Amino acid sequence: MNYIYDPPNGNSYLTTRYFIPMIKSGLSQVLEGKLEDAKNKTILLLGIHLNPENIVTLKNNGNKIVSFDINDNSAFTYTYVNTKEVELIDVVFKVGGIQKTQCSNVLYISKDLEYTIKSMPFLNDDNWAIYCRMKQEGRLLSLPYHPTMNHLEIATPFENRFPTCLIRGGNHFLRYHLYLNLLKRQLAGEQSEFFAKAYSFAFCDDCKKQIRERRHISYEYCLNHKWECVNEHVKWQEAVPDYNINHAHWNNRCIPMYYWLTEQFQKTHGPVNMTMVESALNGEHRTTLRDIMGNYLFYGDLKWTFSIYAPPRFWESAQSRTINLVPRVTNDQDYFPEIKEFDHYITYSEDFSDLDTVCNVTKEQYYHITQNCIDLYHNLLNSPRLYDYIIERINNV
Repeated sequence: MNYIYDPPNGNSYLTTRYFIPMIKSGLSQVLEGKLEDAKNKTILLLGIHLNPENIVTLKNNGNKIVSFDINDNSAFTYTYVNTKEVELIDVVFKVGGIQKTQCSNVLYISKDLEYTIKSMPFLNDDNWAIYCRMKQEGRLLSLPYHPTMNHLEIATPFENRFPTCLIRGGNHFLRYHLYLNLLKRQLAGEQSEFFAKAYSFAFCDDCKKQIRERRHISYEYCLNHKWECVNEHVKWQEAVPDYNINHAHWNNRCIPMYYWLTEQFQKTHGPVNMTMVESALNGEHRTTLRDIMGNYLFYGDLKWTFSIYAPPRFWESAQSRTINLVPRVTNDQDYFPEIKEFDHYITYSEDFSDLDTVCNVTKEQYYHITQNCIDLYHNLLNSPRLYDYIIERINNV
């Protein structure tokens, strides 16, 4: 029997999507008592509950350790990443992709907002060797990061969809660059939105005040008051910053920063529709998101290199029969279930140079990709077969 250790304040997604169904189906039961007291058991748990010390203790007590490793990137969770004890874990289920290459492409942005591609290492040689050994031994495995809610698919025909790309989410620095590059090519969906207001707690005092009073920060207001917006980390008011340092200092920050970034973009790349920019930057969370997705041929995103390239929104898009437009580094990872470029998604170069080409799909290509994704969702992701697969992999080690 498998025992699940899932104390409060763990990971609600993992509990809802994986642990509760496995307990209800009788494939596992709850581990009673303290983790360190467990002996001669197969223990399934969230990765952050493991560290070098208790990994050794659990193994000395004769346990099989199964870590469900879920974070915002492809590396092991922070509590045991880059430690030799990670190899003592019997199985690591990585919720997301498994890296195939030691290096991947990363977008480099000059001060003039010219785009080039550089190579970035995933892990150093020693830790990469451990990662590869565990993968080759069948002890490092991918699991899908699909939504906790199952919805009916949206079957809007190809010819009734906008031939553009919807962008939605927090106002992340890289995601916004994708939006601008789509916008300058007239490929950005008009219903694209950034949920900046939801993160107004991270705004400067003046922008917090404007959101409280107006619920909107217009481009006109920014032109007249932008010097009142202050970001302590990015001194964009004083000089052009280094765009390649800590994007977290941009992510979900003040709206005027993004108006200013748009102005800098236009100096190099030409004009964009500022009415659409203003609408997008003042976006809202929508309960009708999936219906909106179903109006478009593409749903696009860009996050940091080695992030989760197929997050829940990927599968929400798939349920909407909308093609996922993702960065080419997506191909540097293995996934379960297996997903491939041109069969399940379309990629673009990290410097955005081929957006015109890749966003031109035929009706046949559209139905090939979207039907493959729907089939995966129904036949595996929304099926008890997924949990049977997990138990089978555990038993094989």
